[in-house]
Parts: sequence; C-alpha cells; structure tokens
Amino acid sequence: MVEWLRICIKQQYAGIAQQLPASLTWEGLNMFSESARLSSIVLLSMAVVGAALPQTARAASCKTQSQMTAAEREAVSSAARTIAGEVQAGDVPALRANAIPALGADFAAVADSVQSLKPLVQRATITVESVYALDASIEPAGAARTDFYCGTPVVVLNFSGLPSGIYALAIVDATGVPEPQHISLVLSETVDHRWLLGGFFSKPMMEAAHDGLWYWGAARSYAQRKMNWNAWFYYRAAAYLLNPVDFLSSPNFEKLQHEEDSVHPENLPGTKPLMLDAHGSAFQVTTIDTTNTFGALDLEVHYTPDAAQKAQLLDPPTARKQATELMTALLAAHPELQDGFHGIWVNADAPSATLFSLELPMDQIVPGRSAEAQLQPALRDSSRDSTHPQMQPRLDLDRDPILSLDAEDNAPATVTLAVAPVRAGEVQKRADGVYTMHRDVDEVLLTCAVVDDKGRSIPDLSRADFHVWEDGAPQTTSSFLHQDQPVALGILVDNSGSMLDKRAAVNAAAMHLLRDSNPQDAAFIVNFSDRAFLDQALTSNVSALKKGLSHLDSKGVTALYDAVAASADELANHAKLPKQVLLVITDGADNASQLGLGQAIRRVQNLGGPVVYTIGLLFGTDKVEAERAKADLVRLSQETGGIAYFPPSLDEVDDIAAEVAHDIRDQYTIGFRSTKPASQGGYRVLRVEASASKHGKLFVRTRKGYYAQKPPPQRTQTAQGIKP
Repeated sequence: MVEWLRICIKQQYAGIAQQLPASLTWEGLNMFSESARLSSIVLLSMAVVGAALPQTARAASCKTQSQMTAAEREAVSSAARTIAGEVQAGDVPALRANAIPALGADFAAVADSVQSLKPLVQRATITVESVYALDASIEPAGAARTDFYCGTPVVVLNFSGLPSGIYALAIVDATGVPEPQHISLVLSETVDHRWLLGGFFSKPMMEAAHDGLWYWGAARSYAQRKMNWNAWFYYRAAAYLLNPVDFLSSPNFEKLQHEEDSVHPENLPGTKPLMLDAHGSAFQVTTIDTTNTFGALDLEVHYTPDAAQKAQLLDPPTARKQATELMTALLAAHPELQDGFHGIWVNADAPSATLFSLELPMDQIVPGRSAEAQLQPALRDSSRDSTHPQMQPRLDLDRDPILSLDAEDNAPATVTLAVAPVRAGEVQKRADGVYTMHRDVDEVLLTCAVVDDKGRSIPDLSRADFHVWEDGAPQTTSSFLHQDQPVALGILVDNSGSMLDKRAAVNAAAMHLLRDSNPQDAAFIVNFSDRAFLDQALTSNVSALKKGLSHLDSKGVTALYDAVAASADELANHAKLPKQVLLVITDGADNASQLGLGQAIRRVQNLGGPVVYTIGLLFGTDKVEAERAKADLVRLSQETGGIAYFPPSLDEVDDIAAEVAHDIRDQYTIGFRSTKPASQGGYRVLRVEASASKHGKLFVRTRKGYYAQKPPPQRTQTAQGIKP
C-alpha cells in the first residue's frame, strides 16, 4: 500500500517482556485527526502485523463468543468491563494492579493513554461488543507470526512474536458521548484463571463529526460519480474508524478494502512524487493526507521546494503566494477535491524541518466556492449513532465485529444454512465453522509434478529420488505412488458480464478436459459472479456436467476468492477421492469477495489443499486490473502447487485444458508423517526436491505448506481447580 498517510502521533507500546524495538515502523496506524492524537496503543511484546506480513505463520486456536461457554464469556466480558470502568475513572493504580507484571513495571504509556481518554469516556455507556478466546499455550516461542481464524463470519487475528499463553480479545465501545471511542483489550490468563490486562488499544469512532459508516456511504457516492480522489480518502477514513484494531480482518473489512482498491487514483504521491505546474514553477508533492485540526475535514499537502522556491519562502507574502499557487494547481488538476474538503493545508518541507505552512478554506482558494464540503451527509440510522448510548449486544451470537454499510452484512451468524430461493445448490459458507475446519494430520499427502529444465514431465522417478523438508527439518517418506489416480475436480467458471462472449469457448475447453478424464473421476461445476453457485454437484456423468456449464446468469462483478474457498469446502465435505484439483477460469480481478486472497489461500491450505490451476483470459482487460488479476492468479496457483495460464486469445484455451488434464494425470503422490508432534499445530512450510543421475536439474511443483491441527487440550481435575 502506498504510504502517504500523515502520522499524527507516535503510538506507544509496552509489553510482557520488553518494549518493542525503536525501529518498529508506524505505517498502517492511520491517524488523520487532531482527536486521534489521544489514541494510543499499549500491547504485549508482540508486534501487531500491519500491511506487510512475514512468510511463516502458525495457526493457533480461537473460540468465538458463541463457541465459548457462558462462564467463559462472562469471565472475559466482566474483566473487560472492570478495566473499562477503571479507564473511565482514570484509576491508574487499579489498572496497574490488574495488569500483567511486566506491563505493570513499565506503565507510563498506559497511564498517559488513560489520562487522555478519561475526559472523553467518563460519562460514556460501556458495551462489550465482541470477545474471542485465543489459545497459544503450546505454540513454540519465537515464531514470526501467529494467526487465529475465528468462527463464521471469518475473523482473522494476526500477531507476531506472540509468547505462549492463553489470551482473550475484548472489543469494547464507549458511546453516548460527543467523541465515542473503541477500546480493545488484550487479556492474559493467569495460572489461577484470572484475566489481567496485557494490551490496550483505543481509537475514535468519529472524525470531523462523522462516523465510519457515513464516510463509507459518502465514498460510495463519490465513486459512483467517478470522483475517485474523494472516494479514496473517504474510504480510508471509513476503514480507520470502523476497524477497532489494526491486527483484525473480517469479511466486512475486506469488502470495504475491495471498494477502496477499486478507486485508487493512479497518480497519488507515494513511491514517486506528484508533479504540479503553476505559472511555470514545478511543485514536487510528496504526500497528501487528511486532517481535522480545525474541526472540519481538510486536505494536508506536503511538498519539497526547489532552490528557487526555498528562497521565496524567506518572504512571508511571497511564501503565502507560493503555497496558494500550489493549492490552486492541485484543484485545477483535481477539481472534485473542492466538493469533499473544507480547505487545504500546505507544508513546505526541508529534510529536517517544515519551512512554511498555510491553511486556507476552499472559498479563499477558489473565490465563489463554499468553504464547506458540498457532499450531503447520508441519512444516519439512529440505532447506530454512537453519540447516543448503545445497547449491550448478545454475546452468545457471532457477528462481524466491523459494521458494514449494507445492513444484511451485520446480521448475527446462525446455525442454519440459507436456502437459495431460485437455484438450489448455491455454494454457502456454513455458519457452523466452515472457515475454521481443520483436518487431522497423521500422514501428510503431497501431490507433486516434476519437470526438467525444458519443462518436460519426468515420469520415471522412484521414492528414493524425492526428499522432503518440513520447516527445514528432513522428513522420511512413508508412502509413494505414481499412477493415474482418480481425481475429484472442481471447475469454477467466472459468470460475470465480461465473460458472456467467452463462455462458448470456455465451456468447450472444460468439456474437452472432462472427456479426457479417468472414468472414475468425479467433478462438480461452480459458476460464480457476485456469488458462487454449485450448478452441478460431484458426479461422473459428463452430460450432467455439460448441463451445469450451460447455466448463464452473467453479472457485473467477480467474487473469485469466495468461490475458491467455498469450492475447497465442497471437496473437503463431499469428495471421497484423496486427489483433489480446482480449475479456475476468469477474465478479471476479484472485486466482490468478502474474503481476501490470503484468506482464501489459507482456507485451501487448512483443508489439506486441492491443487489449484488457473486460466486468466486477461486479453482486452484494463491494464491495471489485468496486472492485479495476474499477480493474484499466479500466487493462488503457486501456493497450492498448480499452474497459472494466461493465453493471448480464446484459441489457446482448449490446448491449455488438454495440458491441465495431462498434468493432473502425470503426478506423484508422496506421503510422510511429520516429526513434529501434532500438539504443536500451526502452519508448516514444505520443500520437496527430486534428483536422479539420469536426469539433469529437476523442478518439483507442490503446495508450499499446510496447517496441522493440534488435538484439543486435555484438562485434569486437581485440588486447586481445573488446570490446562
């Protein structure tokens, strides 16, 4: 993500063992208001993962509030309310007494945060919005990242450097006050089952008198009018205000981010400056952000003056004229900005100082314009107005912790599946744990394709020619097979509007692949646009599969990631054949999924991983979208052991289908039993090599890793109580 956001405050961290290193970057903690200066973070000695995630991850276990017992929910929520009450009272000594020892020993950051928050929340209504139980008790120390996959809807929590232990996350809202706040607490369980404060994070729920849902609605309005600069800034505002913690991702947040990505202006300053010309003088703009220092939402612009411009800044009237010319040039290049912002701040920067700053409202930059933003506020639902006291929600139901502008996205998850009213067989994400299911790992099976340096398949290798490593440790193969095994195959075809003129050729190629299959193969057909439909369940009946491919209901959007995750679930739940493959055919980038690409890949890996082949029909697609789609399809295939194809025309699709059919047939299946105990669980990185004296350098294609499910902890009764 392009880093052009102004950081208003250096966030403060304190931890179990030590403070985070001074080199920790603060990117992603998007502060863009004066009131945000009061937000602070005090966390465990874990570094919360932001935009850049390490490559190695562990998956620990998570229980959502509906999966917790009533006693567990009450223990966590009661501790959260107690801590929130101490924040309201500004009772620093009580907070310190209820903190983990290492945090209590270095409590200055917490104390400062509490003193800043007290006047904002002391009269607020406190509600516990969501609680999660996080078990990292048997995770190895020092791992780069720990991921928690929590319930349905899928909530993903990412931590790095997390010490072993039992934790909980409680998301608390302080409402009914002019400046409502999110207060999120990381709690740590002691050996005597008390919950102590281990991490503290607060964020405002409103900026410039508007909440996140208002900014989301305004962003959509701008996007519909092709005013992408305004839409981009407003989406950023919505994302900051709605997400209570920066290490949390959810379907609603992914939806918001997808909308944000779709309006990303091409010439935003970031990796390179934005050049603006004013009366023959070139301005090098380095960053553009938003601020509400004076209450209303302003743009904040930073530029680096050249030598001549620096000389002019020594004279105040000339400096003011220079800054005003830059503002005028920016509005001339992007006139829509007049409608979205009250005014503009301009800062002339030297390497170690700001040489000159000026703020002007729009009516002083462009005479005749109103100083106020022209966008009319969306109608506010009073039930979501956080300046009014909010009701305590039920904690025995799961819901997305991030509100969506679309009301249907905010409904609590239920334990029953919705039935599609028009077409039976819509692929659903189950509410009973579909995105948290793991397979027991005893023997790990890997499907491997081997080619030489000319790309030719190598069919004559033996078990002794293969070498397997898991997390860098060599493994002993326990089984080996090289023959044409029956395959469970899912064919996923993009049914969005842009595919309408391509479907005939795509369907013909898919039928070619099916007819070349082993008679014992079973396949299913998924057509996807904004949703994924299972138009033919697993069958060996080629005629039925052909009928499934004929279902056309083209719409304008593409929810590819959701379709992949749901299809992987379909294989896990219904396929009886151990060798499993997905073939995805699309002509553009995902723009409608609730899941992100990383979440979809992790879902496939969680399930033991079907191999995913992708065909991107990207010819004629917008260049920016094509590049993003290509990167996504390559990553999806590479992470799962498949191949991504990008034909220059429809004429080659049939040949590619034949190549996929051949590749599926000419593979090795290798099994091993991990030397790591199942109790360690988590993500495990795989590497497979092949070598034989009769061949030159060989290349093995297989999945890059898998998630091992650890067994549930055994609890024993003691005289002191229940101990893990």
